[in-house]
Amino acid sequence: MAACEFKEKCPIFKRFRHEGIKNLWISRYCDTGGDNCKRKELRTSGKGALEVPVSLLPNGRYLDILEVFGENDGVKLEDDCRHALNCSALFNRFIDPDSRNFWGARYCFRKGEGCRRKEILDSGDEALSLPENLLPNGLCL
Repeated sequence: MAACEFKEKCPIFKRFRHEGIKNLWISRYCDTGGDNCKRKELRTSGKGALEVPVSLLPNGRYLDILEVFGENDGVKLEDDCRHALNCSALFNRFIDPDSRNFWGARYCFRKGEGCRRKEILDSGDEALSLPENLLPNGLCL
């Protein structure tokens, strides 16, 4: 099967810090022709390349939340948890950017669904009951 015709110029891959993860996306979506790629779907729907958000991943989710916790030019989206920036100090404790970004992508995206930290902050007992080392999954670092 031929690779997707947009593979070489797809801007999403410039945003990945880790070559291994980038290559997983490429082999899953681009090298298989891009038939199930949401980026290609949008681009070929008649809207054109300008209508495809730069941070849209091939699976239809967004990469922006990963950049909120880094030193790059991340943008906070309306769908992000309103407490995401409160958690950045915890996530920045991880030396490896992929580990740091995992927590942000898993729990801060889509309004913080399933995040224990968000539950506590939303309860109103913010400073008193939120342990500094509490991870979003409820375990402590």
